[in-house]
Amino acid sequence: MSRRPPGHLRATRNVEHTKRSPAVNGLPAKVLRQITHAAREGRCGSVGDMAQALDTLKRFLRRPILDPMCPCCDPREALDILHGIVTALPPRSRPPVTALVEPLGERYRARTLPDPRLRPDQPWWWRRVAEI
Repeated sequence: MSRRPPGHLRATRNVEHTKRSPAVNGLPAKVLRQITHAAREGRCGSVGDMAQALDTLKRFLRRPILDPMCPCCDPREALDILHGIVTALPPRSRPPVTALVEPLGERYRARTLPDPRLRPDQPWWWRRVAEI
């Protein structure tokens, strides 16, 4: 009877562990693990959601001001996801994530205008006019 090579057995056994979430540059592995744990509990978005939200926000900030915004790439929804992740983390793990998000938020604030017609109970990024 022929025997399977040990590498073949290990390859089929560890299939679940080979799936990696996208890395977010500048974040320690501990913070990424805490985001993954919070996402599994349903408290916030996943690391993949965070990477996509950062990418969406950066794309919005790179585009020319008069270029029409794609409706599927709303930077306000990206800021919602990022804010949810920051608030779901323990206080000691928030600074690295905040250091990534705050400069982008400030650039978004500089590129947009306040809309006084909107409700004041909404987050600040939803009370902004994105197209100027």
